[in-house]
Amino acid sequence: MNRRFLFIINQNMAPIGTRESLEKYFQEHGQYNHIYEPTATIDDVRKQIASHLHEIDGIVAYGGDGTFHHALNAVNELAEHPDRGRRVSLGDLVFGALCGGGTGNDIGKALKMGDTRKEISKGKEPQSLKPIVESSVNDDYIRAFDFGYCELQGQKRRVFFFNIFGVGYDAYVAKRAKELKERYLKSMPGFARFSYFLGALISLFSYRPVGVKSLRINDIPVEVNEKVFMMALMNSQIAGGGLTLNPYGTMDDRALELIILGDFSELISKPGLVGLLVGAFFGKPNIHHPKVRYINNRDWDNEGRMDSQVPLNPEKQAIQKVKVEFEERVFCEADGDIMPDTDGYDANLCPYQLRVITGNKKSCNR
Repeated sequence: MNRRFLFIINQNMAPIGTRESLEKYFQEHGQYNHIYEPTATIDDVRKQIASHLHEIDGIVAYGGDGTFHHALNAVNELAEHPDRGRRVSLGDLVFGALCGGGTGNDIGKALKMGDTRKEISKGKEPQSLKPIVESSVNDDYIRAFDFGYCELQGQKRRVFFFNIFGVGYDAYVAKRAKELKERYLKSMPGFARFSYFLGALISLFSYRPVGVKSLRINDIPVEVNEKVFMMALMNSQIAGGGLTLNPYGTMDDRALELIILGDFSELISKPGLVGLLVGAFFGKPNIHHPKVRYINNRDWDNEGRMDSQVPLNPEKQAIQKVKVEFEERVFCEADGDIMPDTDGYDANLCPYQLRVITGNKKSCNR
């Protein structure tokens, strides 16, 4: 076995000399045939993948969650339109995610891939690249994971996500954070990583919850009796730049988790939302808060009891399908990438169908 990888290097995040450092490391380990392509835009990612798809066995994204997300969706677009390149499916390739800085490296962290950007910036030998080296010649670090896809109302294309698909507050925060970074913090690299937290603080007082017309989970109606601040479908445990929003999430359990935040618009409820964010920052979110509904295959009560709860459906199926309609258009995001506003969406799980490089041989879950 001798896999050839295409490295998509987000040069908006990469330190000077990143490409040379990667190439030197792999050559020192006897690997001369990988391809290294710096990119600056989504179009760059698509063009590079289309150009090299006929000659590679996998794609490694160096950057944030968005870089991995764009690579995933670019391959899917090419699969749907084979005239643009070699006909492939996501299952034909091996994927990897290297942490490249920025505010969102949740995918790389969930996969325990280390901090490649920090290693390169400090001139250290990038130990985080060892799993890539091994995955070029064997499957010891490669595991099959779940991923999801959604179809937004009024949109004809599917959007694939590996970590999170969120609507409402988290998407609004991602949008504000991006604006802050581009307008004020772009010239101050040392402060850019705080853009998400500043965005969350600003959004806390400016975002307004929305009503839910209908929610169906695994085709079964679920009542939502108040407006919602956020609805997030999650695959791993972390999102939002390292916040533990989904403490029981695993990426290979053939299921998604749905986190619903209720109406936190009243001033008296703001401390509760702040507490949730602080708890998520320290890895212990209070998912049993009265205004939080945490759904996997069962509902939890406010004391954390699950065994006594009535299953979400008689067959005790894990969440694999969600359909929701809102009373107005809402912000949405997939793996930190801003999507068009929508009135609703259909989301589905593709269980155990994506082969991904992890940071260790045994487990990549927190």
